[in-house]
Amino acid sequence: MIIGIDKGLRSRKYVIAAKNMNVSYKLVDCSSSDIVRQLKNIDALIWHWSQDNYIDKNVAYHIIKSAEIMGKKVYPNSNTCWMFDNKISEKYLLEAVNVPYIESKIFFEETSAMAWIKKQHFPIVYKLPQGAGSSNVRLIKNMDEAKKICKSHFSFWRRPDIDMKLYYTQKSKYGNILKDIYQNDLVRYGVNNRGCLLLQKFIPGNEYDIRVTIIGERGIIFRRHVRENDFRASGSGKIDYDVSKQDILAIPIARKISEQIGSQTMTYDFIYDKSELQIIEMSYGFSAKAVYDAPGWYDSDMLFHGEHTDVHKLVISELMR
Repeated sequence: MIIGIDKGLRSRKYVIAAKNMNVSYKLVDCSSSDIVRQLKNIDALIWHWSQDNYIDKNVAYHIIKSAEIMGKKVYPNSNTCWMFDNKISEKYLLEAVNVPYIESKIFFEETSAMAWIKKQHFPIVYKLPQGAGSSNVRLIKNMDEAKKICKSHFSFWRRPDIDMKLYYTQKSKYGNILKDIYQNDLVRYGVNNRGCLLLQKFIPGNEYDIRVTIIGERGIIFRRHVRENDFRASGSGKIDYDVSKQDILAIPIARKISEQIGSQTMTYDFIYDKSELQIIEMSYGFSAKAVYDAPGWYDSDMLFHGEHTDVHKLVISELMR
């Protein structure tokens, strides 16, 4: 069996794992126009594509789905990554599988967004659909901020009679808004976030979130403490493997989702709303080191196994079955 591994930096640890496991592999270029031709002589594909690369985001799902149609095993497969780095997709998915999910709203026009905001207590969590490590996440603290954010997302839709190109050539009050949205969103993510707005309920008092990673039958859990003087835990680097019995109840919830959607790997971030666990986000990509450093993992019967989980070797082993 020959595994094709994308030549990008995100996949290089799979090359090391394949060498250590004496598994035959071949480097491929998933950003190449002839990637389908490259896939013809391999049996499986590993491509840890990134949310930070707009080329990856534009083509990854299409290449992965095409490889599956060719009969190739793929990591991540389409069930695992179709919702990756898209919090709008995550919202609908988590609601569909009927799990405890933090109250989230998607708006596609300004009137309904403002109508909902006026009924809320501040602060409100404001997110762009893309971003990891707490990037593109902030609090809306008052009504003035809410109005500015709504206008930045829906201003084009209020003036449909004006050619969008004019906004780039005229130095007007729209200049800073466009520069921020297009230089940050478009260059980094390959999309712009005009015309939609994602808001979440803010739950005060949480000093950490709970990250559960499901890989096959394995459930790995740890806490991530929030940054100093902040409400965000993702990307803080403050990892704590001393979890409570109540925290561990997040594992069966996460496992249920992974089994229902058929994902190969997935992480789920939980917080407490009072005493109830609520999911806030999910992602197929995660820190393999943080998972490896965990003291062990829980199986489907919630029995603990005191051994490390090498994500890269485990993924290759699963593909070779």
